[in-house]
Amino acid sequence: MNLQSGSTISNERSGTHGGSEIRLQGAWLILARVAWVVIALLALGLIVASLPSYFTYLHIVNAASFYGPQLTPGDVRELQRLGLSLDFYARVNISMFLITLLVCVSIGIILFLRRPDDRLALMASLTMVFFPIGFNTQVTGTLPPTWTLPAEVVTFFGNMCLGLFLYLFPSGRFVPRWSSLLMGVWIAYWVNIQFFPNSPLNNSWLFAIPLIGLVASLISLQVYRYRRVSTPLQRQQTKWVVFGIAVTFGGVVVTILLVDGLLPQFFPMSPLSFFFVLTPFNFLLLLFPLSIGFAILRNRLWEIDRLISHTLVYGTLTVLLALVYAGLVLYWRHLARPCAMKWIWQP
Repeated sequence: MNLQSGSTISNERSGTHGGSEIRLQGAWLILARVAWVVIALLALGLIVASLPSYFTYLHIVNAASFYGPQLTPGDVRELQRLGLSLDFYARVNISMFLITLLVCVSIGIILFLRRPDDRLALMASLTMVFFPIGFNTQVTGTLPPTWTLPAEVVTFFGNMCLGLFLYLFPSGRFVPRWSSLLMGVWIAYWVNIQFFPNSPLNNSWLFAIPLIGLVASLISLQVYRYRRVSTPLQRQQTKWVVFGIAVTFGGVVVTILLVDGLLPQFFPMSPLSFFFVLTPFNFLLLLFPLSIGFAILRNRLWEIDRLISHTLVYGTLTVLLALVYAGLVLYWRHLARPCAMKWIWQP
């Protein structure tokens, strides 16, 4: 089969259409669909195969566990006091993962069926399938050693799809052209992280520097495209994706600040308490695939402006109220209460 003569890749440059500029046709389209199905089935098969071992892993009581997901003996006693069991905890934990997986895979399949000839949509749909694996590597990490290489390959592909999608979005092209070099750096970084975990770079704080630089490059490129290159419709698509990323990973930052900084000031933290605190934030992860789905399908694009406005208003109000509450509690515990007790017991 002659791929060059038997197929073409057509370019669509329309300011009113606003979708990806790269369209697949002929043999390239068939190959892309087959590759999508094979890779997606490999990823989903790996997840299904890992669920029994992950369920068993959650039943192991680990006294040294801090962030989880394995529980400590004290957590098990607390569950028993509440009339619950490790089976209940394991089922809830896996159910949360499966909800995220179901939403992501559903959006991926919808993109695959609705935009089968759109290269960017195919990349986005694969990113959706891989996203739950990349965000929770502990699930596939419980597989036997013989499955280690397939699990690492799937995780690597997930990171590749995410990076490639963000470097191509929203036009489906590397804009400017030299940004393809940054994608090469992205690949090299994740090859080192995924397949050479014992390298000197990975065992020092230096491993974060290339990632910070790559993330900064993604942000800079999106700003450049939004201001200089994108059509009005593509700018709305960019707003949706940026909104989803900001809320999702902003929620991750807030969670880290809560579990590592604020909550330990008031409550003794354990893997079980971490799980209950993190559960609401896990639903924030769903905004990322949903925002990509809206952006690629170009559905309700113009409602993002009102959504961003409301989020900024109510989000700021919520943060301010939380800070006031935390400040009052800290004031009472460390200043007002000691003074009050001293005054009460003063003869």
